[in-house]
Amino acid sequence: MLEVESYRRGEYCALDIGAASGHVGDVVAVRGKRTGTSPTATSPIAATAITIEVPSTSGRVQSVSGNTVTLVTADGQLETVNVSSSTAYHGLRGASASLSSVKAGVYITAQGTQTGLTTFSADDVQVLGTPSSAPPSFPGHSTTTPKQPAGGAKSSV
Repeated sequence: MLEVESYRRGEYCALDIGAASGHVGDVVAVRGKRTGTSPTATSPIAATAITIEVPSTSGRVQSVSGNTVTLVTADGQLETVNVSSSTAYHGLRGASASLSSVKAGVYITAQGTQTGLTTFSADDVQVLGTPSSAPPSFPGHSTTTPKQPAGGAKSSV
């Protein structure tokens, strides 16, 4: 049994999706229909689909230092992506990629574990390319510069 907390109302519901399917802290999306003779917001849901969402972040690489990649996201925030020897890399349309493909100015999407408010531990990195090769609909495709905290020093990108 998996207990899920709704982030909107703090309500709980129970879903039987198997012990190995979900973990505490996982974000899930449930599609289905409320059950009962007079369904309410707290009625059980007859789930027709359950998706465990993998945390991810995307942006333009600002810098790479060892196993730490700093991204500028579409809204101008800085995020840190930590990679390891077990991180998998993929390019667009099946192209090969590696940590050496991740350079300043390249767009990436990283999936893995969110370890802090703006920090990720990447299991998988997709290298999307530079502005001329990144998909036009990619968030932050423009020359987004990072936002700095009030009173903070400005940095060039």
